[in-house]
Amino acid sequence: MIHKLVTMAMLFLAVTTVMAAPPSVESADPVCAQVGQNFTLTITGSRLSKPADILFYRPGVRLSKFTTVDDSTLKVELVSSPDAPLGAHPFRLRTEMGASEILQFHLALNPVIYQKTGNSSAAKAQPVTCPCAVTGNLGEGEVHWYAVTLAKGQSLVVEAEGMRTGTAFLDTHLEIRDPSGKLVTQADDSPLTRQDALVEFKALSDGKHTIALRDSNLGGSENASYILHIGSFFRPLFMHPAGGKPGLTLKTNAYDSTGARPVELKLPAGAQGTIPVWLAGPDGQSPCPNLVRVTNHEPVLETQSTPPAALPAAFHGIVAKPDEVDSYRFTTRPGKPVAVQMWAWRLGSPLDSVVELIAEDGTVVATGDDGDDHDSQLVFTPRTAGPFTLRVRDQRGQGGPGFFYRVEIGEDQPHLEVFLPRPNRLSQTRQVIVVPKGGRVLAGFGVRRSGLEGYAQTEASGLPAGVSMSSQPARPGIFIMPALFEARADTALAGALCPLKVTDNSYPGLSGSFRQVVDLVAGPADSIYQAVELDKLAVTVVPELPFSVDLVAPKAPLLVDGQLYLKVMINRKTGFDGPVEVTAPFLPPWVEAPEKVLAGKGQNEVNLVLTALPDAEPAIWQFAVQGSAELDATGTARCASRFVPLTITKPLLQSSRQEVIAEQGGIARFRFDLTGDPERSALVPAGLSCRLLELPPRVADMPVTVQTVGKRVDFSLPVQADGPVGTHGNIVCALEMDLAGDKFVQFVGRDSSLRIDSKGSTSIGPDGRPLSRLEQLRVKKAKSASPKP
Repeated sequence: MIHKLVTMAMLFLAVTTVMAAPPSVESADPVCAQVGQNFTLTITGSRLSKPADILFYRPGVRLSKFTTVDDSTLKVELVSSPDAPLGAHPFRLRTEMGASEILQFHLALNPVIYQKTGNSSAAKAQPVTCPCAVTGNLGEGEVHWYAVTLAKGQSLVVEAEGMRTGTAFLDTHLEIRDPSGKLVTQADDSPLTRQDALVEFKALSDGKHTIALRDSNLGGSENASYILHIGSFFRPLFMHPAGGKPGLTLKTNAYDSTGARPVELKLPAGAQGTIPVWLAGPDGQSPCPNLVRVTNHEPVLETQSTPPAALPAAFHGIVAKPDEVDSYRFTTRPGKPVAVQMWAWRLGSPLDSVVELIAEDGTVVATGDDGDDHDSQLVFTPRTAGPFTLRVRDQRGQGGPGFFYRVEIGEDQPHLEVFLPRPNRLSQTRQVIVVPKGGRVLAGFGVRRSGLEGYAQTEASGLPAGVSMSSQPARPGIFIMPALFEARADTALAGALCPLKVTDNSYPGLSGSFRQVVDLVAGPADSIYQAVELDKLAVTVVPELPFSVDLVAPKAPLLVDGQLYLKVMINRKTGFDGPVEVTAPFLPPWVEAPEKVLAGKGQNEVNLVLTALPDAEPAIWQFAVQGSAELDATGTARCASRFVPLTITKPLLQSSRQEVIAEQGGIARFRFDLTGDPERSALVPAGLSCRLLELPPRVADMPVTVQTVGKRVDFSLPVQADGPVGTHGNIVCALEMDLAGDKFVQFVGRDSSLRIDSKGSTSIGPDGRPLSRLEQLRVKKAKSASPKP
């Protein structure tokens, strides 16, 4: 008896070990550390008691030690190398049950000072030594005060990172007061830092100056972290020109509150797109970056007097005063689409741009206002080589020294990237691939492409040892690429951040990569204030599940305007008999399936019915199903079948729609003449079970069997005496067939109808068939035209 109890206890333990969900994280404190130093993060959340690893998305930081406090608190000791990148470092915590949501810590150049409790007034201001980065959490309604000692004429820069920490909604506001307590300056939002405050001023007297930090609406929360950079360092507000070519030196001007300083930047040879740069001056390096563009466009300055530029070109200018309109000229190739992309707001400019393209005869050929943000964009196809004139202005008629911009113009190039669609934009749910040992999971990659019309295919590299991925191509016009991840039974519990490569066979040599935007701070009306962009996919291996699913490869086809019954097997390990939901997450176009099919307690087999609508196109697809079960209260465990071929073929049989009339208490007689392609008639099995669907109530449903193809199907259906009077549409005939045990269905006579008349109101023809209204009118007309005896 004791042996049986022990055995059952061990069996229960073996099943429950896979029931825990991945870790969930809420905060990491402090949010900032100095680069090149060791530091400790305190992570709070749930299911944190068995940490295994930290998955870092950026280099330069490594894990030193975990110390578990309890299931909801974990201390993580980290080591930063001296050359680690400054700024935000996103990461995931991994346990043996998977990986967490994204959290971030930030690395600062200057020494980090931690906010002390009690600095809630000017009198209690916490003294700090410059330069520094102060970090803390701003609770609701709180004001944190700091004190710095300045000499007369000394400049001071104070920059808050609140929203940019990605922890919580925190719209920072700064105030600076002189030694007498007089308000010297204050700041809230800025074009460069958005909702984060930035202020620069010069001390008018010696002594202690105080800095007050609060939320602009006196908000805040226990997780509203901030970083306050304080010092006399160089902090440019913008750069002009704001971009150059990769591998070359960009000669630009960096503008702060005192004016312009010439700067030379060596742009990375392999860079493409927008990159951050930390600029340095005699007073020290900026604590936060400015953004510049690195592309192959030829730079053209507003002040240059040149002939029309050849494309690709990047036009740099400043709308220096209200109502100013800047103009540039360029030539292109006729018939080739040209893309115009404004870069201003995204680089920290207040410009709300409008761009216009003017033909040589003065005709406006294209206009662009806001794209996905405040920056204009458009694509046009020129009929001539030009020259064309580009005009740039502010939508509101505003202008000023900081209204800089860069307009990139070139022939529209094909573009390709892959991502993981989000089930819920405001949640990080299902953003990690979780593969059970010895099992499989399905994922659906989204593909963004423009100018491409081929088959898109995805490859993964850097997967955990023992894990493989096979993906199905996204066909032309298709958005989703199903992918199957599989782990061998001997695979170790592990995790990795994996690059993805996507290609399209219509454009050899072009490839794209993985790009995932994870929202961190949400605002009102479903707006997003802070997000992080990831370039790798998180894949983890977790313990084996107590169930798996197999899809039996069908021998029968799925007919257009038909159905196919698929057999799904539920494989259960001893001790697990809970319900399993079977779904088909990724269906071919114009194919439908039930939202879910439930395999009840202990049930090992279910049928999943696919329906191909009349618009479905014949093709062969690789198809898989997903099984999911609630193993405990913390989440859902998922697995998948292998891909099996699913063949969609043209209809085997056809028949025209029928319009039938019957009286209450009478017989409704349907007749469908079956026809088909003679070359495919051999595919039709002998013996068709036929029935009518969508019949009105109180009309008998009486299936019939037809043994020979090429003959008609007759239905004689009694109508009850209280059958509903009127015309009833959407009736269809279902022909049920069987091929090697697979049930499949062909629909014919779609959109047939039955009109039920009240008893005695229907005219009967010579053949005993009820006459239609048109036939009744013809009989009446014939009778009136007959000569009277």
